[in-house]
Amino acid sequence: MLNDLYAKVNAPETPEAEKEAVNHQIDSIGRAICKAKVDFVVERVPSEFSNVALPPVATMLRGMYDLNGTFALSEMQRLLNAFAQKQPDSPYYKEIKKEIDKFLKENNLGGMELDEKEE
Repeated sequence: MLNDLYAKVNAPETPEAEKEAVNHQIDSIGRAICKAKVDFVVERVPSEFSNVALPPVATMLRGMYDLNGTFALSEMQRLLNAFAQKQPDSPYYKEIKKEIDKFLKENNLGGMELDEKEE
């Protein structure tokens, strides 16, 4: 389905207004996929599965920042807050938090206000 939408956007005969509408559809699908993945991991914290799933989901969220910064940042925060509340000693959580904070600072976005006490 996404391949068909991308093909439509990249087709020279597609009018600009339609390209804009299709890009909006692509963005909406990306958001839904992202939210579903975060929901899936958050529901399973704490578990070994959540530890394994956190790095690729966090990487996906960082990649999504280019598409929709505010949405991706809120999903990052939701994911990390679940770990902060239920599994704050997870080495995966600590490493991902450090990487996301670095990413935010490098992009002049400040730091994340997480529901936890700073170490």
